[in-house]
Amino acid sequence: MRRIMTKPLDEHRKKVLKFIEDAGMNLVQASYAINRNRAYLQQYITRGVPRELHESDRKALATLLNVDENILREPTNRTKRPLAFSKPLGHNLDTRRPMPDKGPRDLPIRGRALGTNGVIINLDQSPVDWVERPSSLMGAVEAFGVYVAGDSMHPALPNGALVYVNPAKPPRNGDFVVVEKANGEAIVKILKSHNHDSYILSQLNPPDDKIKLPKSEVVSIFKVVTVDYP
Repeated sequence: MRRIMTKPLDEHRKKVLKFIEDAGMNLVQASYAINRNRAYLQQYITRGVPRELHESDRKALATLLNVDENILREPTNRTKRPLAFSKPLGHNLDTRRPMPDKGPRDLPIRGRALGTNGVIINLDQSPVDWVERPSSLMGAVEAFGVYVAGDSMHPALPNGALVYVNPAKPPRNGDFVVVEKANGEAIVKILKSHNHDSYILSQLNPPDDKIKLPKSEVVSIFKVVTVDYP
């Protein structure tokens, strides 16, 4: 089986991949077998998204591979990748601060949000995953996360980044936002301005600061309050 790797695999992911291949399956087949989409295990193995398997997925995969569930558990001493990059112009998100300590694994991931045309998961669907809650969102009942898919917000929000939103915090001009559209799509952009009938958005790659979106097509605009990078 030919695999295209996005970055070197750590020892744990090499081990999980070997278990799958020894069972005579590829990553797509194994993903379907545990009732996930075709790219789920590919992203987990090659991109580290999610950073660890959800408990129910880990149990299902262990049963599928006929191995002890604990073998598939992430090492407790694994070091997370540093979270730092140059801050681009035109937004208010402070990316210079490290990701704060996290709390219970009770924050839902609602799906993916693209910056370009493609298949989008509706934010109203059941969560696709659960992650540890950033301390900045403790007590934020309606908070959730969304995976960024695509490169239109690169390098600020690269493909695979996990953005967190708090619906209780209204967005300001210059903020990164997750826009939920009436057709069920979700996109990640920068809010530039708005008037009585339209929102003006921008993206970074390729640069475009005149994206006009009628308010009649928008259900909600959520402010991105923090980001976890792949």
